[in-house]
Amino acid sequence: APGKPFAPFGPMPLPRARLTVAAPELARKQPSQLRLCFHWTGLPLPPETFASHYAGYAPKLSETDFRASLARSDGVSWHPLPVQGPGVARPERDAPLFGIDAKGGVATE
Repeated sequence: APGKPFAPFGPMPLPRARLTVAAPELARKQPSQLRLCFHWTGLPLPPETFASHYAGYAPKLSETDFRASLARSDGVSWHPLPVQGPGVARPERDAPLFGIDAKGGVATE
């Protein structure tokens, strides 16, 4: 439901987990830009970091280990799209899902 919390990658996300956003409007048109903004629940807050929050995990994790890539389907196959994320100066093949803002907090977009 729009505006309600959900687990975009499932309750126990695994590496390479996916979220598919589909809408008839997106299929009919080719937007020049699409912006998705998420407000994540339970992110580590300063002074805690991803590294300290996930200290018990092996291998060690940091905010840059969580990455996003985009692709567009034409109904037959998927075509990669450039991504620009937090702290990324120019679009890349994939980008960090989280970044660090100027105050040392986690930035998402």
